[in-house]
Amino acid sequence: MKIRRVALTLVCLFLILSGCSKKNDIKKPPPPAPVKTAYAEMKDIPFYIDTIGHFVAYNTVTIQAQIQGELTGLYFTEGQEVNQGDILFTIDAKPYQAVLDKAVAMLRQNEALYAYNKSRADRYSQLVGDDFVSVLDYEKYISEMKNYDALINQDLADIESAEINVGYCSLEAPISGVTGKRLVDVGNIITDVGSELLVINQMDPMFIDFSIPERHFDVVFQNQQISPLKVEIYVPNTPLKTTACLQMLDNTVNQKTGMIAARGILENENKHFWPEQFVRIRLIVYMMNNSIMVPNGAVIPGPDGELVWVVDSNNEVRPVDVKLGELYEGQTQIVSGLNEGDQVVIYGQLGLVKGRKVVINKDKGENF
Repeated sequence: MKIRRVALTLVCLFLILSGCSKKNDIKKPPPPAPVKTAYAEMKDIPFYIDTIGHFVAYNTVTIQAQIQGELTGLYFTEGQEVNQGDILFTIDAKPYQAVLDKAVAMLRQNEALYAYNKSRADRYSQLVGDDFVSVLDYEKYISEMKNYDALINQDLADIESAEINVGYCSLEAPISGVTGKRLVDVGNIITDVGSELLVINQMDPMFIDFSIPERHFDVVFQNQQISPLKVEIYVPNTPLKTTACLQMLDNTVNQKTGMIAARGILENENKHFWPEQFVRIRLIVYMMNNSIMVPNGAVIPGPDGELVWVVDSNNEVRPVDVKLGELYEGQTQIVSGLNEGDQVVIYGQLGLVKGRKVVINKDKGENF
């Protein structure tokens, strides 16, 4: 009997241990994966072209000497803003004033001689018919009168030329703008007509020059015909941002680069922007309405392209292949694959498989 009881006990113990082993062999589902999520939004976003540009002065004038002589005066500070008509330089006018005075004196002399000869010709014109004065003498008087009349015209031209040269002795700003460095110092003798003295740049308004790829020409040109396109301007490493209007597209494509030059115009009253300063450009071409947008972190590489993990109502995830559009302000446009309101994983995709439960972290940080 004892032997039978021991055997029965051993059989029961074996069965119990065998049952426990089978239970331990059942694979437990993985715990919910911690993730961060966001919802797909519908927005109106722009189609834009990003590029690099630089500012160009609205007008640039190089002040040049138009006469020779000593530079006697400088009436501005380098970098100063000047107004149209302000005197900038003076050149010694004494030699040119002397020429003008001489021309005026010659005019007065010839006017006196003309008046005398005209009076004589008028007086003797009555005597020619009575034979008191010969026709030959009378024609001589007329010729002398005309000679002095011609000399008067020459004197007037000399005076005008001398007055122009005297005017060139005072150089005025032809436009309002900001002066650069002076290129000649006071006391120097200007020996060459055309010597450059100063450059003035008109800062307000200001041009912004940039280029766009040839492939975008049609869409840019067509939308520009509807209304001037908006140009957003960003100054690197600063908070400065402004906008301009697209003014023109160049009339040719650069064969070496495949780019088309473009120019915008903007106000620069506060002089925040400077000629030849490089900036980032965003040309807004048109608006894409009702675009599905998700944070950039939601899109990851998949076996067949890009995919997004979508969380369903049971907090289970499934991969969805998506077609991407434009990037805008930290978000990606989803052309196909998602609907507005879909909850997508934006952090924690590593280790996700279809059907796995997730727990959604509500914190703003990425540390779980």
